[in-house]
Order: sequence, then C-alpha cells, then structure tokens
Amino acid sequence: MPGHALVVSHPGGAGGEMIRIVVFEEAVQNGGRLTGRVDAASPATIECRWWVEAKGRRRQEVVGRVEQIDFGFEIPIFGPLSYDGKLLRIGWEIAARADGGDEVVQPFTVVPRRWDPAEWAGVDD
Repeated sequence: MPGHALVVSHPGGAGGEMIRIVVFEEAVQNGGRLTGRVDAASPATIECRWWVEAKGRRRQEVVGRVEQIDFGFEIPIFGPLSYDGKLLRIGWEIAARADGGDEVVQPFTVVPRRWDPAEWAGVDD
C-alpha cells in the first residue's frame, strides 16, 4: 500500500462485516482516474459519486459502479470540482456496501486540471 493511501475501516454493525476502503490518491484532477481497493469478506458494490448540498437539500449522482476488489473510476472532465462554501458544497466520495450491510464512505477531492486549449477544441458551445 502506498504511503499516501487513505484508509477507512468500518467495523460492521448488527450482523455487518468489516469493510475497508483504500483510496490511492487524496486528490484527483477532473478528467483523471481515481484508483483504490475495497477489502471485505464478501463481494461489495462500490460506487463513485458526487453530491451537491445547498439550502439544506442534497442531490447526488453516481459516476460509476463496480463489484470488484480493485477499482478505478474515470472522473468526468465536465464533472464538478470539489467546493466547500457556506451556501454551496460539492463533494466526491467512494461508497462501498457488502451483503446488505451498512454503507462505508470515503471522501476525496476533485481539483482543476491544467488548462489545455487543445482538449476543448472539439467541444461545442
């Protein structure tokens, strides 16, 4: 495991099992790839998602879903960047759930990529 991995363990609850999420990058650029792994005794469903919170309301969108130990998710280049303001918050997270147990969540940060006009040349206005 790399020295910069983020690890979140959930001890399980009533009948639940231990789930451990390891995210290999603390921050990833929009258009980049987030990688990691989930350790669980039984198969786990892993989601990459972002959420927006404003005026006490929360909306989330799933970017990808897999059912494997090692995961890699492409962060959309047009996806939102992480933001933690007073009126508006935007966050990204990896969520894992095994066999109907409790969900374990590991947040991560999406930061802007360096501007390259060539990447946007074919994009319609």
